[in-house]
Amino acid sequence: MPPKRLRAERAEARDEVREAHQEPQVPPPPPPPPPPELISTTQVAVIVAQAVETAMRAMAAHFPQPQAPPPVAPAVQGPVGPPSWQRVRETFQKGHPPEFRGSTDVVEACDWKKNIQRHLRILECTDVQKQMFATFRLSGAALQWWESVTTAEE
Repeated sequence: MPPKRLRAERAEARDEVREAHQEPQVPPPPPPPPPPELISTTQVAVIVAQAVETAMRAMAAHFPQPQAPPPVAPAVQGPVGPPSWQRVRETFQKGHPPEFRGSTDVVEACDWKKNIQRHLRILECTDVQKQMFATFRLSGAALQWWESVTTAEE
């Protein structure tokens, strides 16, 4: 074989080997998405207020709506008869019932409701009185919400 032809065949074989071992061309990845828009503190406050209202509505669905308390019979002295209002209130407070300030977390609101129901179960009083005790343990955003609900119903 002539040397030129041999060199050409070797060069061709070398090129084939290089092509076989060369990595395929991969297109570059797409550019990242633009960053999200920042929202104002007013928008954040509106979102939080809506979440608190949703949680409080879920909680309120489990409590009866306030009604006028039934007429109270005069208290009977001694161990016979229902306990006085003062004694019921003291029993409730001695149990250190939890306070609820409001939350965007529905689980937290439901946990408070279960805990307060456990405290109220031991009281010898009407459902209306139990509701008054439970709402006494509301504060902050939860209390504001409750007052707006009861004012709207009047």
